[in-house]
Amino acid sequence: MPWALRFAIAPDDVLEVLRDAAKNVIEGNSELCALDDISAAFSVYSPGAEWNGSAFINAETGVKSESFFLIYQDTYIMGNPGHYMGSTSVEVPEKYFTVK
Repeated sequence: MPWALRFAIAPDDVLEVLRDAAKNVIEGNSELCALDDISAAFSVYSPGAEWNGSAFINAETGVKSESFFLIYQDTYIMGNPGHYMGSTSVEVPEKYFTVK
């Protein structure tokens, strides 16, 4: 039976990711609030795992945040052969961003 696994990202690692992301912005290597650049910073601490996300949308007002993201990591299925689920390549339908 396959098992699902996520790379554990410890709170200290999240601080490292945010520090690295900020450093990349300051050095001109990435854009502030660019989801791809934030995902790339997380990937450094979880080799082989993909990251994805989207801007937060307030369900009450429908306003999309320019600086607040919901981000998630792909899940690895252990077994023979092991593989990632590919959940980061799935587009979340727009209707789910306004569920109250």
